[in-house]
Amino acid sequence: MEEIEMQPILLNDVLETDNADVLFRVIRIDVRKNKIWLFNVLDEKGLPKAFSYSEVEGSLHKGYIKRKSGTGKFLALKLSKTEQAYCKLIFSRIEPILNDEAILERETREKLIKQRAAEIGCSPQTIRSDFRKWWKNGQTLNALKPDFSKRGSVAGDTAGRGRPPKYLQRVIFQMSEKDRDIIARHIKSNYLKDRVTKLSDCYQTILNEHYSYFDNEGQRILKPLGEYPSEQQFRYYASKLLSKQAIIRSKKGSKEYELNFAEKLGSFRDSTYAVGEVYEIDATIADLWIVSLLNRLAIIGKATLYLIVDRKSTLIVGFYVGFENPSWPAAQFAIMSVSESKEKLCRRYGVDYDPTDWPADGIQPQNYHADRGSEFTGHNSTQLAENLNIEITNLSPGRARHKPFVECSFKLLHATLANEVKGYQPPAEAQKRQGKDYSEDAIHNLDELTRIILLGIIKHNRTPLNDYIWEGEHILNGIQPTPINIWNTSIRERAGILARIPSEQVRFALLPRMNATVTPRGIRIGACFYSCKEAIEREWFIAARRNFFEIEVRYDRNLVNDIYIEDDRNPSNFFEATLTDACEQYRGLSFAEAEALSFTRESLRLEGMHIKRQNNLDFHEAISPIVKKAQAEAKAAARGKTKPRTTSKKNVVKNRNDEKRRERQQKARDFSDESSHRQSAEVYDISNKKLTQPSEPNAKQKTSALSENEKARRKKLQDMLDGK
Repeated sequence: MEEIEMQPILLNDVLETDNADVLFRVIRIDVRKNKIWLFNVLDEKGLPKAFSYSEVEGSLHKGYIKRKSGTGKFLALKLSKTEQAYCKLIFSRIEPILNDEAILERETREKLIKQRAAEIGCSPQTIRSDFRKWWKNGQTLNALKPDFSKRGSVAGDTAGRGRPPKYLQRVIFQMSEKDRDIIARHIKSNYLKDRVTKLSDCYQTILNEHYSYFDNEGQRILKPLGEYPSEQQFRYYASKLLSKQAIIRSKKGSKEYELNFAEKLGSFRDSTYAVGEVYEIDATIADLWIVSLLNRLAIIGKATLYLIVDRKSTLIVGFYVGFENPSWPAAQFAIMSVSESKEKLCRRYGVDYDPTDWPADGIQPQNYHADRGSEFTGHNSTQLAENLNIEITNLSPGRARHKPFVECSFKLLHATLANEVKGYQPPAEAQKRQGKDYSEDAIHNLDELTRIILLGIIKHNRTPLNDYIWEGEHILNGIQPTPINIWNTSIRERAGILARIPSEQVRFALLPRMNATVTPRGIRIGACFYSCKEAIEREWFIAARRNFFEIEVRYDRNLVNDIYIEDDRNPSNFFEATLTDACEQYRGLSFAEAEALSFTRESLRLEGMHIKRQNNLDFHEAISPIVKKAQAEAKAAARGKTKPRTTSKKNVVKNRNDEKRRERQQKARDFSDESSHRQSAEVYDISNKKLTQPSEPNAKQKTSALSENEKARRKKLQDMLDGK
């Protein structure tokens, strides 16, 4: 027979034998192995069979078999939502093994099907049936379309089903679509909306509202048994509508579910490729009362503790202990501690330094995982991404389990504190009424707490992890799975990606930015003025005499001594500006303290202006009678005289000499009288006398008003120091 077709065989082609008694669908082709798998679409229990590709192609070309346009069955292109859900459900059962060639081979197919059925909890026959439908109808999602039209019962919704009653002879209630709708509606509106309502309460409400009637006396009566759903029927259909997750979320809240009830399939450590990819960062309040550095008897509360933990190795790479509340400044200190010299850190707190304890010294991650605290959701945290190419991932609220390793590290460190130090307060005791006052046991100051935390971190990094799945070669080599060893063995895989960042670069990158104003007096930030050589050379201050202008600077909130100005001519460079001599009094202060000092100075200046005006008023009141008296006497003396001033001007010298002589004589008499008075004065014992100061009018009221002003001023000053 001559060849009649030359087109290649393609996937999903339907091939028909010459006598039209068999239809084969092409379900897979492997030209390299010269194999083709065909499925008989007319065989209800058919399975794929392998043939020689070249032989089938030859038969097609010779006309022994031919292509058919389809199976004769129309597959809808648009499915209902129910049908789409059904198709997806079937597809999810077969998808994991769909592309496995073993499913096509007779020797391996059955084992694979049974294994998959066991995984998802269904029968092998279900998986086998799903595959037949997939192969038969064209290997698309629509190929799994259900035949709903062939389902159902002509005898009713439940068709008289139900176990016969054992104790009471009654009719078994048959559930209808209306009954199921009633149950579903009450489940959503009653049971799931109220955390107190139980399922039995919901069932009783349904009976009261839908399966009762009013008798002749107007009393509500429940229908007879068998005319309403039994509680077992109700609970069965309720279980179909409700998942355990939905119940827990509605009764306890989504936050509680995510924290304590959500599934834990695997570990976040397993989903992390290697060390240095993700650092988890979080803050807590250390459960330890501490005392002042200057006075062991002065209790100053509890410190804030930040930890930074590598997710893959559980290595603690950075920390902060101090009195800053959980905030961006405190987080900055923790992030900078990653790049801080650990040798200097250990020397500062009197801890023995071993470089092998700090394998991640100076290495910043690709990503920080943090919660949605204000320190990591504001614009300040974007500096990490912009300046160091480090991402910040903010986790959803109430998802503490999404950063489990830093949370676990807090617990381990607190457990260490509980057994070793005084003043530790268990978290459960913090809110207990009339409990023990643990602050009375406080003996450690902040430096000692920092040293204890530092030693606890070293201990943690050296301790093997019990639940870590160590690779076989490391187990055979006898390597313990400590965080340090895990880091050292994994860092080789990341050697070309991670980099050490100098602490100066990290510090500069984390410094906040703000606009400063260039004035003739210097570069002004609040009450502080700065100057630098570059600004003078570029004549900024001369230009500012005509118009002030702004520049962007970086600054350290904790110290006003210097600011850093990015060089607009060379973006990779910056220059340092220092306080001018006029602002030397601010040196060593923080910006908040400098602002508070400036506020106090301005308050005193305004108060001084008020005092000056009051003194001017007092002076005016004191000399006003003198002026008025002199004016009256001068007016009386000039009465009846013509041009008295002209005459007086001509005799100024003579008049001045006369007045001088009288002044000398009067001074001499006054001195003589005072001397005579001292010689004849009697001596009084005033050791027990009380001297009184002359009181001013309304002195009490002035003192009271001044006191109120002073209180207001001091409150404002304290608020500024607290950063409010």
